[in-house]
Amino acid sequence: MLDKITIIIPSYERQNYLNKIIRYWTNSKVKILILDGSKKKIDFSKFNYSKNIRYFHFPKKSLFERLGIASNMIKTEYSILCCDDELYLESGLLSCLKELKKNKDLSCVMGRVLCFRYRNNKNKLVGFPGYLQFKNYHLFINDPLKRIGIHLSDNRGRPTMYSLTRTIYLKEILKLVSKDDIFPCQQTYELQMDICLAYFGKIKFIEELTWLRNFDEKPLWPRGKVFFTKWFISKKSKKLVKKLLDLTSKCLHSVNKKYNPHTLSNVINKALTSYSIAGNKDYKTPSKIWSASIAPYMIDIVKVFTSEKLIYKIKKFFNLEVDILDSAEKLKQSGVKFKISELQKAVKILNK
Repeated sequence: MLDKITIIIPSYERQNYLNKIIRYWTNSKVKILILDGSKKKIDFSKFNYSKNIRYFHFPKKSLFERLGIASNMIKTEYSILCCDDELYLESGLLSCLKELKKNKDLSCVMGRVLCFRYRNNKNKLVGFPGYLQFKNYHLFINDPLKRIGIHLSDNRGRPTMYSLTRTIYLKEILKLVSKDDIFPCQQTYELQMDICLAYFGKIKFIEELTWLRNFDEKPLWPRGKVFFTKWFISKKSKKLVKKLLDLTSKCLHSVNKKYNPHTLSNVINKALTSYSIAGNKDYKTPSKIWSASIAPYMIDIVKVFTSEKLIYKIKKFFNLEVDILDSAEKLKQSGVKFKISELQKAVKILNK
């Protein structure tokens, strides 16, 4: 069944990681599609790779242009995006695939995430669970318009874009984000993917370890200097925001014509406006929060000091991080499934 999956890996100037990824997926039944935008083509004379891996060098194409190209190359029934410094476990992908086959209403399925980083000597991996707020997350509401609003109902980060997806949907999404070079800010493509996946079908997260996410490197995806939540509600952004709404609503309409583009545009606008307002509250100064009342201030303080990122930084500073396999064992004790031999193989590759 794994031969029904294609992993799309855009890459840029991270050939050390890409070498590891290629070694990991060589001889797998999963189809691998690499779109490298690096200045120089990767040197394959150092090692062999199997026929399941296809490598394309596009040094003059942007990330989003390469994703558009990928939309025409996927031949399998299911597909998933992946960064060039991260891995998926085959057992997790297989379980996600089974969920998609069992429930035709689902647009995508994702498993649990284990974040990792290298200790200073670069030969020891430490890890911790990621996206804990999505444990047992599911979006099973029948109304696709309501699903959009609920999925974007707060400002938390979502791993939805890295879910195993029906290719008929991911192809349309990749065509959509291939035009995203015109937008100046972070998160545009992520939010478009969230909106599309919520509209195209229901969403489910399962209790099986699936994604090993690198917490050290800078994101491959361009972030920009403008925060989406500020940009979207700014009067200066009016023309580009309209373009964003038009492109996204047309994409949704092309897959499910139940609602016209105008209706879809209004729903997207409302969802992204609420998302932006919620996000901008995070940037309030302490004085403003104090001026409102003590209660909201204390709530914000609790949120800050229990955030995943802050806890991670504290552990990193005091060298209290847990070995990745020990961290995985704690996940297993909480009910998360995975094959230890498969995880050990992945860790071995990442440590090389």
